[in-house]
Amino acid sequence: MIGYNAYKTLTAGLFPVGISLFGIYSLASGNHRKDFGQRLGFYPEELLKKLSNSPRIWIHAASVGEVGVAEGIINAVIQSNPEVSIILSTITKHGREYALKSLNSKVTCIYAPLDYPISVRKAMRQLKPDVFVCLETEIWPNLIMEAKKNGAATAIVNGRISVRSVSSYRRIKSLMQEVLVSMDALSMISTADARRITSIGAANRKVQVNGNAKYDLLIKRAASIDTVTTRKEYVLTGTETVFVAGSTRAFEDSLVLEAFKKIKAVDPNAFLILAPRHVRKASRVKDAAVRAGFLCELKTSMTKMTLRDKNDVKSTDAKISNPVRPDVVVIDTMGDLLAAYSTATIAFSGGSLVPFGGQNLLEAVVWGKPVLYGPSMDDFKDAVSLLESNNAGVPIKNVDELSQKAVELCLDRKKAEENGAAGKLALMKNIGAANKHAEIILNLASKTGAPLVK
Repeated sequence: MIGYNAYKTLTAGLFPVGISLFGIYSLASGNHRKDFGQRLGFYPEELLKKLSNSPRIWIHAASVGEVGVAEGIINAVIQSNPEVSIILSTITKHGREYALKSLNSKVTCIYAPLDYPISVRKAMRQLKPDVFVCLETEIWPNLIMEAKKNGAATAIVNGRISVRSVSSYRRIKSLMQEVLVSMDALSMISTADARRITSIGAANRKVQVNGNAKYDLLIKRAASIDTVTTRKEYVLTGTETVFVAGSTRAFEDSLVLEAFKKIKAVDPNAFLILAPRHVRKASRVKDAAVRAGFLCELKTSMTKMTLRDKNDVKSTDAKISNPVRPDVVVIDTMGDLLAAYSTATIAFSGGSLVPFGGQNLLEAVVWGKPVLYGPSMDDFKDAVSLLESNNAGVPIKNVDELSQKAVELCLDRKKAEENGAAGKLALMKNIGAANKHAEIILNLASKTGAPLVK
């Protein structure tokens, strides 16, 4: 079985090939041209000058999802110790854009170096972190081991190991064990995650369970949304049955439309907001809705209609008419699903009736909405457990149950409201994880000898 020395030798040997392929991809796609040097561990002098001499904490988050979690933890770290210097690295372009938009004034945003010995060595020598933190499942052996070699404390926070990924890690258990045993702290989301990470080599004494920081951020994000404006965007009066299907994958869109037909049969005024996981699918989903016999618009078209209607006001008459609301609106914009869930009577969390591991069903729960989800929820087992242990959530097995349960909840509003309220109460009882993960990071910083200014 492969150990770390073998992995290090292998990745060092593959460096010329890997960099060449990455360079070709960068030239062909136009992505990463400007920041290609950062992938090799070279960071501009003006960026390095932003880093202070106070404890330097490098947090690695791959993409948008992890950056969202990092936001809550970073805010908690800064609240405790405003003088710390935080580096936030990402892999994806969208992750970096989100980091710059939401955290640029608080952190130094960089692209993570590719996990080759030469690039991570150069990065560590330039950035000199006192603590190196991986978020969730971002386990990069060279990054972690080189950080340790350079004297940094290392940790995983908000750690999660899914049922699907643990079997893959076990195939390289010698490598995982060597890397995980070297780490100073592993702050996991749930006891199941803790059990899985110890099964692939982490030391029991270094593992803690501190909950999901995503809960904290979710509540904060929901609180910032203007729900009155959201209802106006969809031309809602508050009396309609609103079915919101979020992050649908593969053929789930057609299943949702099939279920919505049955909802319409019992409530002709019902309205569907459908958000495919990938925005590029929005036009195809709209076409499918039209073929199914529904009046359908894309969200961007709805916004234009609403704006046009608001601007169509005669100087002698301040009265504003409303555009006709369609049966279905397909969200074709990024970042609007959480707000859409606020309008729901009932919700469906996609990626769960197909084998994709589910999506974040708590985005509906935070609004006190009852949420239906299929059997494929491997990536969100902690959220499912939270709901089902509190008599909330609505598990379904197939499209027939999707239709049946959706209609039942539409007809029994009291039951729907009670289910949603139970879920939100369970969620609210579990806030505070971001502070616990932040405490782990700050404790490690204090042990490195770097001065902590409070």
